[in-house]
Amino acid sequence: MTPHLEKLNLSGCARLQKVHAPMGCLQNLLHLNLSGCLRFKDFLVDKRCQATGTFILTARTTVYECPLHPENNLPMFQLKCVYDETISSWNGNIEKLFSSGLCACTNLESFFASICGLQHLRELNLESSSRKVPKDLSQLESLEKLSLRMDKIRHLPDDIYMLKRLKSLDLQYCWYLEQLPKDIGRLECLEELNISRCSYLQDIPISICNMKCLKRLHLWWCPVEKLPEELGCLEFLEKLDLSNCIFLQDIPKTICKMKCLKQLHLIRCREVKTLPEELGSLECLEVLSLEGCVSLRDIPNSICNMKCLTRLNISYCTRVRKLPEELGCLKGLEKLSLMGCTSLRDIPNSICKLKRLKCLNLSDCHPVQKFLEELGCLECLENLNLGQCASLQDIPNSICKMKSLKCLDLSDCHQLQKLPEELGCLECLEELDLTGCRSLLYIPNSICKIKSLKGLYLSGCIRVRKLPEELGCLECLEKLDLRQCASLKDIPSSISKMKSLTHLNLSHCIRVDKLPEELGSLECLKELRIEGTTIRCLPRSMYQMEDLCFDGSSRDLELSEWFLSDCVNGDYW
Repeated sequence: MTPHLEKLNLSGCARLQKVHAPMGCLQNLLHLNLSGCLRFKDFLVDKRCQATGTFILTARTTVYECPLHPENNLPMFQLKCVYDETISSWNGNIEKLFSSGLCACTNLESFFASICGLQHLRELNLESSSRKVPKDLSQLESLEKLSLRMDKIRHLPDDIYMLKRLKSLDLQYCWYLEQLPKDIGRLECLEELNISRCSYLQDIPISICNMKCLKRLHLWWCPVEKLPEELGCLEFLEKLDLSNCIFLQDIPKTICKMKCLKQLHLIRCREVKTLPEELGSLECLEVLSLEGCVSLRDIPNSICNMKCLTRLNISYCTRVRKLPEELGCLKGLEKLSLMGCTSLRDIPNSICKLKRLKCLNLSDCHPVQKFLEELGCLECLENLNLGQCASLQDIPNSICKMKSLKCLDLSDCHQLQKLPEELGCLECLEELDLTGCRSLLYIPNSICKIKSLKGLYLSGCIRVRKLPEELGCLECLEKLDLRQCASLKDIPSSISKMKSLTHLNLSHCIRVDKLPEELGSLECLKELRIEGTTIRCLPRSMYQMEDLCFDGSSRDLELSEWFLSDCVNGDYW
């Protein structure tokens, strides 16, 4: 091969097995394309690129059979390599890759030996069922990102700490990894460590607390029972994810020293009974997720000092009986979820001081009735979920002051009997869900003023006998769900004015026996369901409707042959 070669294009050479590339012969190579070769799933080199020098290599055991050697039982794999280099010292890297051959069944150990000489390799991603990590991995002096998706390995090389430039180490899904090297803390430049889903990893080395540059630590679904007491020494940590650490019993008090921490996730840490009292000293914390901490009994009062907190999730903390009274001091809070807090005795009124709150989830939260009286003060609220609040009997008029509200969920509030008469003042409302409100008697006429409403769900409102006559004024409505409204008899003719309506569901409205004559003027209607009704014939105006997905009963309906042949997609009988 000529030493003056500048461009080499071998793309699509599917049966290529070997390239003779002696050391130094590719010194002037500017462009190399091996895409489509059996080994290389995607391999493109372009030295002329002015981007920062990078050398990225990905090997995956995704090839089930080598077309060149179908009888070979060696592990099959393909590579994806991107190499953009502006410096001239890359000489030798590509030759070393060539030296292990180009077929898909090259022995993995010899391949590993070849990559460890790639001194300018910046990123290495290995997905393999091999039981061993490359022995000389520490020789990759320039490595910054290492991802090992190797589900059979039990240990990492002890000298992995020699990767002095490593910034990211991803060991996610290394199912059988039993331990980390004791000196892993000597990876002094590491910024992200992900050991999630390491199902046999029970201990975290104390040395991890020496990683002064660490910003993100992911431990979700790890069976650890205890964390190092000195964890608080990670003073630059920004994200700590301990979600689904179901055996973890205690949170070290020292985490309160993490002055840069922005996210703390303890989702479904089922054995955690208490949180550090000084948790509120995490002054930069923005997200605190405690969802599913079923053993947790108290929320520290100090969290009210977290001035940067924007999201607080206490959902399904089923043993928490009381919330801090000064919760309203969280001036920056935008999302608060108390869903499924079934033991909660009271909701502090101070929550109504949260002027920036946009999302409030109180579904399946029992003491909600008294609290709602002052709820209208939440002028920025966009999403309010009161679903499954079994004791809720009525909604106070104050809720109509929420001028920013877009979504109101009252589904399965079985005791709810009435809605505020001025509900139509919610001028920004886009979704109203009353599904399963089986005690609700009527829908207030003012609802017809909500011009922005897109979804109205009344399924299972078995006592509602009548809909507002001017319902057709909801010109932006796209979905109207009236399933199982057993007492409903008439559908207002005005719904024929709903030019945006795409879905109309009347299934099992057992008293409905006819549709409005002008229903065919609903040009956007895509789905009409009337099974379980007593409707016997369709309005003639519907015969002109195209692309309508129709669901009814052919045995009871009287349809013209013209309609049957021209109603496209009308074969859902």
